[in-house]
Amino acid sequence: MKIVEEIVEVMQPDRKTRFKVCSGYVLSSIRRHLRDQGFNVEKTEITGELQEMVERSYIRWCIEVGVPSKMLEDERRFWALLEWVGERPELREKLVKTGWKSWKTKWREKAGLHKPS
Repeated sequence: MKIVEEIVEVMQPDRKTRFKVCSGYVLSSIRRHLRDQGFNVEKTEITGELQEMVERSYIRWCIEVGVPSKMLEDERRFWALLEWVGERPELREKLVKTGWKSWKTKWREKAGLHKPS
């Protein structure tokens, strides 16, 4: 949400500006927020070169925060990343989508962490 607010601030878009936002569930609150602000929002499937750029940026970010690059080679890296977070939760849990409801109800425990009290 902070990134979207910064984009809006920098762009200074008018109400005719159309925002194309990925159709993924993770960004549903972003789409809703922009619509609530009166912007035209189009749910879009991100594919091709843009998807590849996003994926490369994500992998670079993971490496910057300490994820071993070997762990990121397989496209099915979710479980390896979950275990990585569970190894040092006091340092790494802040890197996951902790606002994501299923982090608290399912994935946090699967990472070997206790359910929040």
